[in-house]
Amino acid sequence: MLEIIDFLFGTNGMMPHGMCFLWNPSLLWIVVIGNTVTAIAYFSIPITMAYFAYKRKGSDFKWVIFLFSAFIFACGVTHVLAVVTIWIPIYWVTAIAITVTAIISVLTAVLLWKLIPTALLIPSPASLLNANKKLEQEVQFHKETKAKLQQLNEDLDRLVDQRTKELKTSEYDLRLSQTNGGIGTWKVDLDTEEYTWSENCNAIFGFPALSKPTWNDFLAVLHVDDRKKMLALFDAYHEKKRATQYEIEYRIETATGDSWIRSAGKIEAVEDGVPPVVRGIVQDITDNKKLTQELNSHKHHLEELVEKRTEQLEAAQVKAEAANRAKSRFLANMSHEIRTPLNAIIGFAYLLQNDSLTDFQQDQLKKQSDASNHLLHVINDILDLSKIDAGMFVLQDEDINIEHLLSKVFSLITSKAGNKGIELFLDLDHIPLFLKGDGLRIGVN
Repeated sequence: MLEIIDFLFGTNGMMPHGMCFLWNPSLLWIVVIGNTVTAIAYFSIPITMAYFAYKRKGSDFKWVIFLFSAFIFACGVTHVLAVVTIWIPIYWVTAIAITVTAIISVLTAVLLWKLIPTALLIPSPASLLNANKKLEQEVQFHKETKAKLQQLNEDLDRLVDQRTKELKTSEYDLRLSQTNGGIGTWKVDLDTEEYTWSENCNAIFGFPALSKPTWNDFLAVLHVDDRKKMLALFDAYHEKKRATQYEIEYRIETATGDSWIRSAGKIEAVEDGVPPVVRGIVQDITDNKKLTQELNSHKHHLEELVEKRTEQLEAAQVKAEAANRAKSRFLANMSHEIRTPLNAIIGFAYLLQNDSLTDFQQDQLKKQSDASNHLLHVINDILDLSKIDAGMFVLQDEDINIEHLLSKVFSLITSKAGNKGIELFLDLDHIPLFLKGDGLRIGVN
């Protein structure tokens, strides 16, 4: 063993490496410092890589780090030996160190070539950053989605709570409406004759509250005259077994007397494997029946009163028509009796006006003639009343001389006004000369 150590570390007559530099101080120290600094750097690199491998746990390339560290450490040893051999010629140690370094470097190089395909699959830092950003975005998206889902779940819970409250309220209102309206709901299986109904049905049919009457109990309360009708109805539905609607009214016998029930519903569409079921409602219509009977009685009484009143009106109409005909005959006879002497007066006044009379006498005769004509017009108006009743009255459409008409009327009333101390004046300067209308009726009025 001592011989091997002596062989490795013995000089064996060999010269130190400084002899090659001729012991030139400048060159010598440059080589020494360069090799020393390089050795220190080489020794620090394995330490750094070991620290990295320690911190980077779970790495699949620790053996690469180990080989690099060994190779660089061996290189550092060769640089240290290069400094030592400047003064001590231990070239066998240096040769061994170089050989070990060569072996490690070749092994590292071979294994690195095999590692290249795997290393190429390792993403670059930029790719890792992009993937990390995408991952962060996906994480953020999932967080937002989760938050939205949570919000939707909360909203759904609120809607379910609200809808549940509304359904409870609707159910309460429905029960209240059914109770106040005397309405009950029921269901019957046509094959098994099993049935269910609401609590209101017990009150409607006179059964105790919360009881479960049977089908026979239901048939027992039916009125005898309506029982066969109900059985025939359900038998027909049981045979047909098809979707259809129905509505029927029947009577039941209760402790308070007979009551009228209205039932309406439908048979649900029969499907394979699903038994036919009849669903419907029942309603106590006893009060409605009584009101209908009272209304029919009042209607019959009213029809009798209307018929009696119609007969009275027809009799009154016959009497009125007879009285109207009598009135027309009276007016015709009266006008004839008055018109005869009146025509004589008008004719006699006309003859007198043709004689030689004083102006005063002529004026008096003119007034007497106008008054007679006015009276004749009045008689004609009386006859017009009968024409109006008969729908035969017609107004004349003619030109009216306003001055002549007003002068005629003025002459008729002047004497009466003078007897009462009233002085009349006729101003025709501010009126039109002619108008359209019935001058005869205007003068009379």
